[in-house]
Amino acid sequence: MKKVFKTMTVMTALLSGVSMTSAESMGIGASPQGTIVYSGSSAVARAVAETTDLDMRVQPFGGSTQYVPLVNSGELDFGLANVLEVNLAMEGDEIFGGRTSEDLRLVGTLFPLQVGYFVREDSDYQSIADLAGATLGEGYTSQAIMRPVSRAMLATGGVQDNDYDGSLVPNLPRAADDFAQGRLDAFFFGVGAGKVSEVDASVGGLRLLPMGDDVESMQEIFPQAYGATVEPGGGRAGVNETMTAMTYDYLIFAHKDVADDIAYKVAKAIHQNKEILANTFGVFNRFDPAQMGKSQGELPYHPGAIEYFREAGIWQE
Repeated sequence: MKKVFKTMTVMTALLSGVSMTSAESMGIGASPQGTIVYSGSSAVARAVAETTDLDMRVQPFGGSTQYVPLVNSGELDFGLANVLEVNLAMEGDEIFGGRTSEDLRLVGTLFPLQVGYFVREDSDYQSIADLAGATLGEGYTSQAIMRPVSRAMLATGGVQDNDYDGSLVPNLPRAADDFAQGRLDAFFFGVGAGKVSEVDASVGGLRLLPMGDDVESMQEIFPQAYGATVEPGGGRAGVNETMTAMTYDYLIFAHKDVADDIAYKVAKAIHQNKEILANTFGVFNRFDPAQMGKSQGELPYHPGAIEYFREAGIWQE
């Protein structure tokens, strides 16, 4: 299987002392450094490298619309993305150019991600509804999935596309940078991301806005999203009090022709090594190994992963 290898790769077998000559190499697609996906992929790659004979390397791209089709075509073995991205990719939604990615197979459900809009700690913005009239990032030309995700969050407070001033950004990290430089009033990002901590330090403090009450409007845009409680602490910059945040699952997936034994090993390495995962990336503290084989609607799982889940007694038909 052909691989896409970029110069920016991490978590090679050298980190675990595994010989490069004895380990089978493979790539896992991710978003840019500083994002939840990059950090999550790095944690998975480390767990795989340290507990198997496989060498998984993180391959960063501008966003899922770039790397998910590469997994579908077999140019990358694995990818990590949220449940909406995988659904839209398999359906051939317009953000994926109308091309269906029917050869994706899930290897596991990882962690629930909580997201939201961050403002300066001393800002007058107190709710999502207050963002009407604010200057916010939009477009997300290299990370198109953030268009519906951010719209779903704004919908919880009754804010629609024409209710705010839009500023074009290619992806979430650029929006965060623009916010830090005073060009945006708020920026959308995942709770616990390294980029959020970076911006928090640079502007003297952030504050996460709680999710609004209009869950129905949110789920009209993002059916798999739900609200969950987020607590202060644990490296969650900007979370200064207990509140409800928009939440959705992140998944690891593979090309359907990845060998069953490789998918089995990767699923096992993730399921049995929460400590390695959480020590590498704190968001994995929310990873529930017992839910790794949970149903994700019509999204199909890889046979190798199903074999392991059945052995582990966690497969949910």
